[in-house]
Amino acid sequence: MPSLLSYLDDSTQCHLQVSLSIDRENDQHVAGFPFCLIHEPGPFSRLIKADWVTDAGSRIRNLFLLVQKDEYPVKQDELWPVTNKDIEQYWQNSFIRDLKHKSDDFRIVLADQKDSSGALQAFDPLFYCRVKKSFFHPPCPQCESPLQLCTDDELLSTSGLLSYSTSLKRYLYCPACAKSSQRPDFYVFRLEDTDSPVLKDRTYLINEFRQLTGSSGTGKTANCLLPCKKCSDLKICYGPENKASKRILPFSFYPFFMAIYHADSVHIMDFMSLVSGASVKELVQRLSARQQAGRISFLKSLEPQGLPKTGFFFRDSEKFFLESLYLKLSFLKSFAQKIFQGMGRYRHPDFGLSTDRIWVTFFGKSHVLPFFWNFDIRMMGIGGPTLLKYTNDIKLPPDYSLYFLGRMWFVALMANAIQDIGQVQKAVDHMLDSDSIRHAIQTGNFEAVEYSGSFSSQNSCWQPEENSILPCWEHLWKKALDLGWMPIRSCLAQNTEFVPHEFIRKLELLRQEIKEALFSDIPTIEPDYSNDREIFNILSKIAGKWKEQDANAINQKDLSVPDKIQKNVSATLDKSESEEDAWNIKTIKAPAPIDRSDARDWEEPVTVIVASTSNSLESTSTQSQKPNADQRGWERQTTMIITPENLEQARSKALKLADKIAEKPDVEPAPDVWDDDLTKTRVSSINLQNRGEK
Repeated sequence: MPSLLSYLDDSTQCHLQVSLSIDRENDQHVAGFPFCLIHEPGPFSRLIKADWVTDAGSRIRNLFLLVQKDEYPVKQDELWPVTNKDIEQYWQNSFIRDLKHKSDDFRIVLADQKDSSGALQAFDPLFYCRVKKSFFHPPCPQCESPLQLCTDDELLSTSGLLSYSTSLKRYLYCPACAKSSQRPDFYVFRLEDTDSPVLKDRTYLINEFRQLTGSSGTGKTANCLLPCKKCSDLKICYGPENKASKRILPFSFYPFFMAIYHADSVHIMDFMSLVSGASVKELVQRLSARQQAGRISFLKSLEPQGLPKTGFFFRDSEKFFLESLYLKLSFLKSFAQKIFQGMGRYRHPDFGLSTDRIWVTFFGKSHVLPFFWNFDIRMMGIGGPTLLKYTNDIKLPPDYSLYFLGRMWFVALMANAIQDIGQVQKAVDHMLDSDSIRHAIQTGNFEAVEYSGSFSSQNSCWQPEENSILPCWEHLWKKALDLGWMPIRSCLAQNTEFVPHEFIRKLELLRQEIKEALFSDIPTIEPDYSNDREIFNILSKIAGKWKEQDANAINQKDLSVPDKIQKNVSATLDKSESEEDAWNIKTIKAPAPIDRSDARDWEEPVTVIVASTSNSLESTSTQSQKPNADQRGWERQTTMIITPENLEQARSKALKLADKIAEKPDVEPAPDVWDDDLTKTRVSSINLQNRGEK
């Protein structure tokens, strides 16, 4: 097996530097894993932060090390006969898959990782001393030869241990001692209750290194030389304090496969939070509470460039909803395409898809597009399309890849600061129990499905309560949600065929529609008064009553309106070109007549105009009243043109006038103007379609 030590040698011009956990780097009293663990993207591997650095300590490149685990949290199940041989094959298939995509320059391959046939090789076991800050291969405590993985099923069976090829159990042993001893020692990472009493764990092995500290031998290979032999802390580690097992820790207890990736990335859920409007500071606080330090370092790398703010076109605009939705659907398109490449081969739930495996790589800001518009997604970890096909064709659920795509769809669209992944999943489960979705899944028609609560468009934003979505964009959000049910439908509905290229076609059409809306002017939405015909009829009757009163007033000589005032009012209406004209609401102050003697008793008139459309005036009437002591405050009147198009504004004006009267109880209109019950309604209590608006 090859050794990773030559790549870790800091005396070379360029070497691999494995990052240490900040919390445990200097704490030698804690026996936990000392390296910067970013994530565990599956039951068989873990993601560790590393760097390529020069001999002067300058960082060349941030890296991900995908390293085989020492323990597999997978229960043995006869329905899922996974063995060590299967795990080896998974790593080989993953290696082949990545080499096929070599053009994207994502995976780094070391020469020693490949054998003469080009197959992937595992590295020797690797231990780390926190005091000396050095790596070494674990030696046999008896002869100082390198310990190796035992794959001899016959020897294991003779020793009362599980077979390597038919189980997930692994054992270290010394081949040299096994040849000369009838009962060789076997070592495991951790002892289990069912393990044979002949086994010894890692703590026992590390403590047994004390036998080699006084030896003058050099071991069978130089790599097996313990760093303890010339260490001044030898007595602390192997004396009464016995701190060796806390200072010497396995990087990998067993031989391990490893994949090296470029690491200019963020986790998928961090990416979704950022494009939803979250700040790096908010995400760092959340990850700190979860003790996910590995992801934090990658998020913080975005801060110096100010990317969370400068990485968008419309970050501080109401159009950010569209931009965010477009970016999320762009991610989902890339993810769906990767899913479709391995569709039908995601079998075992433990090896299948998970958010832990999905990372986003940025390509930097281009001269045209902002930072967050230049990305690609990576699927890391073994499993998924690399799985073997078993003889039994059991799948759970029937199409796990499509089911996961549907679940991931709603997480990407709806997860935010107050609605996490678990809550989104519960909302989807609740929706699946509803009659509307059940019917839509059976028919394939989701047009009648209505969304609210957890599915509302505000939840696309990181802080839903701080954002409102324009009504003209709601149909785009509904289309996005409707599309997410399609892959789930193929898993739940009988006799349903899912056509990937048709799904991608619909998704692309929706992306283009959102993109057109994003870079177009925000449309002006005309209010829909189709349901307010009854309101218009009521106001028309009020206006008719006023016209009748006006006609009676004009016939009385002492209340006749001077022609000059009426003509001036009409002229003002005809020539008015203010912005208010567009809404057909006009406030007009009648000019003073030339001959003041003709109008000494007249104040500004009220003109009420009822029109069938905004461009035609059916009738015009004027009423005026000489003010008296009971009419103070009403000298200035308003001209209102009531049309079907301006009912909302007319209603608002009337309500404001009613509020004004309520604030001034000492002001009472003249009896001959306000006695009529219908007339009182216009200012005191307009009840519009029983809506309770006062």
